[in-house]
Amino acid sequence: MKLNSKVNSLLFLTVAMAALLMGCGNADYQKTQSGILYKIFHNGKKQPVKPGQFVKLHYRATIGDSVLVDTYKHIPAYGQFDTSAKNVHDFTDFLGEMNIGDSVVFIRNVDTMQKRGYLMYNDVFKQGGYHSWLHYCIRYFQQARRNL
Repeated sequence: MKLNSKVNSLLFLTVAMAALLMGCGNADYQKTQSGILYKIFHNGKKQPVKPGQFVKLHYRATIGDSVLVDTYKHIPAYGQFDTSAKNVHDFTDFLGEMNIGDSVVFIRNVDTMQKRGYLMYNDVFKQGGYHSWLHYCIRYFQQARRNL
């Protein structure tokens, strides 16, 4: 499944803007209680994701100039937005602020992830490093369907 060029252009511009703003030090990033820096790029629609709904999204994870995971070239990811689960230090901390079609760039500190037991230092996840993600919220729906 290929995304059209308009979506690809929007995603490229979002990543480029985020990189430019981070480089200037003037980005209006917000910070979660667990320490994630994030910036939501709203598309103007006011259809927020609600607890219990399933979310279809694409994402790209990078460290420096290396791409670790990229669902834009494959099938999207699916998951349920569950506010009762105390998922600290991941994108569910701010998913409730997103609408259909919004994008978010968020940055996690490798040292924090290591302290929480999410990973161990290695050649990719180096001490003092940052792990950045880009998520694009495609749509959400009320319940999962099973195709038998």
